Amino acid sequence: MNHRNEIIEILSYHQYEPISFSDFKNSQLNHKSICYKKEILIENKKIEYFLIFPNSALLEFPKIYITEKQLLLLQQAFPHITQPIPHLQKRQISYLDNQLYYVCYFMENSQIIPRNDLGKFILTIEQYLMNFFVKFLDKDQYIQEYSEDFLGVVIVLSDLTNDKNNSWYIIK
Repeated sequence: MNHRNEIIEILSYHQYEPISFSDFKNSQLNHKSICYKKEILIENKKIEYFLIFPNSALLEFPKIYITEKQLLLLQQAFPHITQPIPHLQKRQISYLDNQLYYVCYFMENSQIIPRNDLGKFILTIEQYLMNFFVKFLDKDQYIQEYSEDFLGVVIVLSDLTNDKNNSWYIIK
């Protein structure tokens, strides 16, 4: 089985639904990209996110996005969620005419990324997302994240006020 099919099989096993790269605008996705979505339940709220593999080589981590519509629904239910939002960067990319926000994540240096075990790899990403959204929805943890990741907040604020499509790379 080739690597692409293996990724697709693992994503299907973990209940991800395929989405078409052609529904994205202003993206660099192509026929080699692997695009899927999934809903998770946090504090009785369904949160849909996209998991995008730019290619099947796994040379870079998959991109994670939520839609602006999803963010607005969360902000209505949790009024403490205001811009700039730690680890959430608005992008020039849209999906079905809905602006996307990139979930900025990194894995700790001490954490081994199981690239040769795709099931564990997906579970590692899902665990990060669960932790991210728990912090996101809990007001106290959300405020704490501002003080712990001040540089990240500055970058998000810069993205919100700058129309240029620049990427910031951080070594922590």
